[in-house]
Amino acid sequence: MYPVSDDDLQFLESYLDDALSDQELANLRTRLSREADLAAALRMLREERSQRQTFFQAIDPTPKEVESLVASIHQSANRRRWWQDSRRLVSYGSALAACLAIAAVGGFFYHAAGKEPLQANDGAVSAVETIATPVNYPVDVTDDYGHVIAVQHFNNARDAEDFARDLHRAQDRRKQSNGGVMLIENHDF
Repeated sequence: MYPVSDDDLQFLESYLDDALSDQELANLRTRLSREADLAAALRMLREERSQRQTFFQAIDPTPKEVESLVASIHQSANRRRWWQDSRRLVSYGSALAACLAIAAVGGFFYHAAGKEPLQANDGAVSAVETIATPVNYPVDVTDDYGHVIAVQHFNNARDAEDFARDLHRAQDRRKQSNGGVMLIENHDF
């Protein structure tokens, strides 16, 4: 690879690092003027050193790039994902389950109260409705903090009590499985 010995290469590297004494520097200059192989090896070492410096300067990030990367890392480290906050996830899940339960029970009682689906009469579509008794028995569904999140109305006390009892059972099961809490309050029965 190089036309000189390893000792001479190390001597040339020391020269490029400015690590030679005045006497060694004078001896090297004399040898360089006489030995063409030594001068060629010095040129090759200088060229390689220059290429390495250019390469490392090209891959070195600028201060602006470093600041941008650090800011991005800080932002990613401090960001909380929605599923990492377990209390919020449990409260959303509980609210969704309560809404689904209320919708299912409400739909059942809606149809049980004499409401029929839309029917066609001579090509015209209308809602057929039988006479329903007024709603007198509300049941409040509340969250862990006592906030009312839904109210279900019933025509009689028995249906309201059954609904409240069923929701209490469902909430007890949910409490045992994941710690979610919702309260049911009965009015006027």
